[in-house]
Formats: sequence, structure tokens, C-alpha cells
Amino acid sequence: MKRLLIAALTGMTLALPLSGIGAPDETQKQIIQRAQEAKKKLAAAQAAQGPERQKMMQEHMSEHRMMMQGGGMQGMHGVGKK
Repeated sequence: MKRLLIAALTGMTLALPLSGIGAPDETQKQIIQRAQEAKKKLAAAQAAQGPERQKMMQEHMSEHRMMMQGGGMQGMHGVGKK
């Protein structure tokens, strides 16, 4: 009986942390979506030519700076910070 109880508690102790690892949460989904959008915009900017290319590259770099300053990537770089 005692072994059964210990086995059940051990199983629950190991299973509970794994349940939180599953799928990405909403914040992670938003970060992934923004990163994918940024990749598409960067590819379009690299394919563009002349003044249009310069304009698109500036927009991409501006968005990248905003993300790095806390508009989306803070959750990844600021782990544990409050």
C-alpha cells in the first residue's frame, strides 16, 4: 500500500511539470507570428530595387528595433525580469 502511494505521488510529481510544456501560449504565438511577418517583409525588401528597397529596409529595421525594445521580444530576452 505504501509503495503504491509513493508510486502514485512520484508519477503525479513527474507528470504535472510536463503538462505546462505542451503548446505555445498566446504570447509565444504572437511572437512567432511577428517573426514570420518580419521575415516576409525582409524578403520583399531584399527583392525590391532602388528607393523602394531602401524604404522597406528602413521600415524593417525600425520594426526590429521596436521589437527588441520590448514590443514583442522582451518575453524571450527578459526571462525572469519584472
